[in-house]
Amino acid sequence: SSGINAEWPLRPGKDIFSVANVPIDWEERDIYPILHPDGKTTIPEDAVASIDKNKIGLKGPMRTAIGKGHVSMNLTIRRTFGLYANVRPAKSVPGVTTPYSDSGVNCVIVRENTEGEYSGIEHTVVPGVVQSVKLITREASQNVAEYAFKYAVDNGR
Repeated sequence: SSGINAEWPLRPGKDIFSVANVPIDWEERDIYPILHPDGKTTIPEDAVASIDKNKIGLKGPMRTAIGKGHVSMNLTIRRTFGLYANVRPAKSVPGVTTPYSDSGVNCVIVRENTEGEYSGIEHTVVPGVVQSVKLITREASQNVAEYAFKYAVDNGR
C-alpha cells in the first residue's frame, strides 16, 4: 500500500539486462517484516537463502509502516546481510562548474550504516515528543573503521 506498483521499480533494471542480452533467470522473493516475540525483526528465510545463494539482490523502494513495532525494512536487510559500510565516492566532473570546481573534489566517505541514527530505538516521552537513542557499539565502529582503511589501501588512497 505504498502507492507504488511492486513490479515497477525493478522493471528498468530487468530491462537493461534484457536489452544487453544478458540471460538472467530471475529468482523473485517477497520481503516483508517478521516481528518475533523478542522484538527482533527479520525477513523471510527463503529471501535470505536466495540472496545467500546468488550473492546478489535487486530491490526497489521499501516502505516501513510507522507504529507497527518493527525497525525499517532497509535496516533489517542491512543487518541481515552485514551491510554495515555506506560507501559514497564524490568526485568533480570535468566541465561541470560547482562551488568546488577549483579544488577538484576526489574523496570517499565511509560511514556506519546500521547503528547511530539507524539504531531504531525510540519511545514516546509524552504525546508529540519522541526520544531516539543513538546506539553505537565498539564492534560496529571497529568494523567500519577496518573496512574504511582496507578500502583506502585497496584503492590507493
